Amino acid sequence: MSAKLLSEDTVYEIIVELYAKEKTIRDISLDLGVSQRVIGRINAGERYKMDYYKYPIRTHKESIRIRDRENLNKKRGKQSGDTG
Repeated sequence: MSAKLLSEDTVYEIIVELYAKEKTIRDISLDLGVSQRVIGRINAGERYKMDYYKYPIRTHKESIRIRDRENLNKKRGKQSGDTG
């Protein structure tokens, strides 16, 4: 199995999503069809490194806060009767 090369546009979109801190790495992975491992390597600057960006883009602590925020939002949705 050969690795799929990502376009510059896809890498840029991943970087934008990482900086935005709105989605988890898992969500970015699902939305863009790129493995979490590759996104992690892009985040660390190990793959597809672009000039003018400071690496790592998102720290481990930031990722935990995003996941906690999503879990809290899901919990609130269940409490309010939201099924979506």
